[in-house]
Amino acid sequence: FRLDAALLQWLGALLLFFALAGWLRRRNPGRFAWKPGHGPDWMPRALSAFSLAALLAFPVFMYAAPVTFARLLMPSAVPVDGLALTDAFAGSWQRGLTMALLLVLALQEAIALVLGARRWWLRRAGVALSLALATMFFAHASPMQAFGSGAPFAVFRSAHANTVAAPLFMAVGGMMLLFGLYYAWRTWGEIRPEPAPPARASA
Repeated sequence: FRLDAALLQWLGALLLFFALAGWLRRRNPGRFAWKPGHGPDWMPRALSAFSLAALLAFPVFMYAAPVTFARLLMPSAVPVDGLALTDAFAGSWQRGLTMALLLVLALQEAIALVLGARRWWLRRAGVALSLALATMFFAHASPMQAFGSGAPFAVFRSAHANTVAAPLFMAVGGMMLLFGLYYAWRTWGEIRPEPAPPARASA
């Protein structure tokens, strides 16, 4: 019987985690106690602002101009021309629809920032957006076709970039699918408290 080194490392990390959790619990007994949640509408403006900035900087800007985005992050010696989009994809409805969905996702965070809360209609719109984006990113992982044309086209001009990006598109699509299903379960499974009945006047 032979234990793999990675398994032993994982067991050691798990042991350290529970030892640390036990030590923290002894120092502060109420640290891991159940606490009432903030409610489904809770969304602090600072978190909304951070989410909005992250969405605009990462998926929106990166998807709109991948070469420019890569040049800002990579050293000048690293070539990024392989991220150039094909002409067919640059003007395709798939790219236009995905870009519109990403902008609506950012707009959703901007609305939450203004309201200071994530209302029920925003949460339901977020479920639909997550599932729609999952579908589009799954489509990005394989050659796409234009309306009325049977000629397939790829996302990038570089074949190597398409090979590397395909599993990434699948991973992002899977992540958005899981987000959509999780938030759908939370949104449609939540039990909202009823208003308290009016107090009866004493006789």
